[in-house]
Amino acid sequence: MSASTTADRASGDRPSLESARKAPFRVWILQEWGLILLAAVLAIILWEVTSTRVIRELRITGVRVLLDVSDDDQKQIGAVLSNRDETVTIEMTCSERERFAVLAALTKTGGGTPALRLKVSPRLEGAKRPFDLSIESWLWPVDNAAELGMRVPKVPVGTVYRIEGMQQVHIAKPRTIPDAAGLAELGYKILITDPDSEPPVDIRLDHAFMEFLAPRAVFSDTTEGGLSMEPDPIDLNAILASEAPPLGKPQTFSLTFNQWRSAHPYRSRLGLQKVTATLTLYRPADATFKNRMEVLLHPQFEWAESSAKPDFTPGPPYEFKGTLSGPQWILDEIAKDLAGWMWQMWIAEPSDGWPVSTMVAADEWKKNVPARIEWVPLRPEWKNKGVRFVPKENSGEDGFTVKIKRRTP
Repeated sequence: MSASTTADRASGDRPSLESARKAPFRVWILQEWGLILLAAVLAIILWEVTSTRVIRELRITGVRVLLDVSDDDQKQIGAVLSNRDETVTIEMTCSERERFAVLAALTKTGGGTPALRLKVSPRLEGAKRPFDLSIESWLWPVDNAAELGMRVPKVPVGTVYRIEGMQQVHIAKPRTIPDAAGLAELGYKILITDPDSEPPVDIRLDHAFMEFLAPRAVFSDTTEGGLSMEPDPIDLNAILASEAPPLGKPQTFSLTFNQWRSAHPYRSRLGLQKVTATLTLYRPADATFKNRMEVLLHPQFEWAESSAKPDFTPGPPYEFKGTLSGPQWILDEIAKDLAGWMWQMWIAEPSDGWPVSTMVAADEWKKNVPARIEWVPLRPEWKNKGVRFVPKENSGEDGFTVKIKRRTP
């Protein structure tokens, strides 16, 4: 066999470079699987070497901070982050593998997200103080934290408070949307139409206060010196927008305190009990009524008008004609039952006392004694149901004076 024939046959046994390039990628993998496996093994060996032996400055970012107050200290102090969403960065000098171990431990602490605990010291000289890492300490999640040089370069902003016993916090009356002026423009008022409400209120809460084992400094002081918390406003727009607003029927709302809680970081951690508010929405109406009037004056004395001239007939018996404002259905009942109510003229005690001395002449009058007219319901179901006397302008019905003297024996 000639040399040329042997060369031709050898070249025909191997695929040319051009044909090899045209082969599918899958075929190439099957042909070169040994090289691929070798490369993978080398990569693993290289990673093993670099991840354990290469030491450098590494960091873990976005780590939440959990405040740790021991059970024994929780009755003495409370601690809170100024921004509860604040995160910190942990720096360390270690290998990549050690960093992964720390990250896993932090994630376990945070229940799925990296978190680091800060042990809070109960040491306090005043009512509160900022975090101080000279007495607070980080609870590192790994035993070799010192070897790794673990550190947090930026201390989170927070406050430690002294707990001064159980605090009783008054729940303020919630505002409404619209407010009283806005409701009046729409022709509405709110009031608790309940004869047991004393004094009359427009909104009634089922709890007057809450109690917290918390620092006094995190609450708001009232002008009376107590503590208060304000609920979120009650939104009445949905009721007002309905085709038939439930007038005269008590409406109950579950109150929230989101604005109050967000105003101070410590409040967000306080557990709040459920509080409900009740109000009654109605359209006020006016009506004029004439009925008997009783004069509240001791039988030893008699009186005479001396200034304004309210519209009452001379007597006794006396009658007065005045205007009442309130829910229309109550005014309708009042008009049908004149025996269920009366007008009353109340005469105040003179500034220098009642003329009781026997040395005072019986016909000597004391002048300018304050007096006023009031509407008095005799039926209990009419009390505190939003009915009020509306004095006529410039009539003196809202306050006038009388003369009094001792009655002649």
